[in-house]
Amino acid sequence: MGSEQYQDGTVKISNASILVVGDGTDWKNEISTPAIFRVSADGEPTYSIATIISATRMHLSANYSGSSGSGLDYTIGRSFTSNRGYWRILNGDNDFADILSQETIDKIDDDVGNIVSGNATIDGTVGTSFGIDTDGNTLMIKSTNLSASRYYHFPDYNASIPSGIDITRANASIATNASSIANANASIDYLQPNPVLKTANYQILTTDNMILASGNITITLASASAKHSIKLGNRSLDSNASILIKKSGGDTIESNASLNLANKYDTVCLVGDGVNTHFQF
Repeated sequence: MGSEQYQDGTVKISNASILVVGDGTDWKNEISTPAIFRVSADGEPTYSIATIISATRMHLSANYSGSSGSGLDYTIGRSFTSNRGYWRILNGDNDFADILSQETIDKIDDDVGNIVSGNATIDGTVGTSFGIDTDGNTLMIKSTNLSASRYYHFPDYNASIPSGIDITRANASIATNASSIANANASIDYLQPNPVLKTANYQILTTDNMILASGNITITLASASAKHSIKLGNRSLDSNASILIKKSGGDTIESNASLNLANKYDTVCLVGDGVNTHFQF
């Protein structure tokens, strides 16, 4: 079986019918789907062939919209691109202007139009499908291979992060200016400042994110191994009060054992490196 056009014999076909009857044809041996059928006349549309019944009978995928007739010349196209199924012209093909327009150029135009309008679909591995859509300044990727379809929103980097972002089955760190989640299987929780005033010596907890200290007191950091971040500020009424910030255990604060917030309104941010060092920002 060749892959160029097949045009042997003639056909009989009726308006509003899917049945095509051949005369002098050998469709059963020569044609397999996917394939397209067209009566060889100006203005005739192309049709996908649904079923090859026998050497002389086949069904189209849609009712024939042209005029009924018999002894009609026809063309069957049977060479297509592997990814999008566009019809390909091969050596020996003829009568292809209308077929090329309908089965290749028009389909390319539809695909490009879907990409521009944000309705494109990307097919990946078996069982995986992602649809790309747009909503104002937000790119949304919809996954359809999970237990339920989900939209992942990726805003413009200058835009605020919308609420309700659902991150599921993420296999890498997801960082934003609000938080970072590794191997996430939950919605992003935004880190909201929760300032706490301390007027006596205090051991920082990993649940603390902002400490406002007042008076000559000592604040001891959580372990650097916890990767904890904390913002501390001197808010003493006494302008001479100094806040001493001490390391935890064998940790260091950038090679030092402690640091002082010696002046009112002094502020520092410290982040544990996951091992034994707090870095100052």
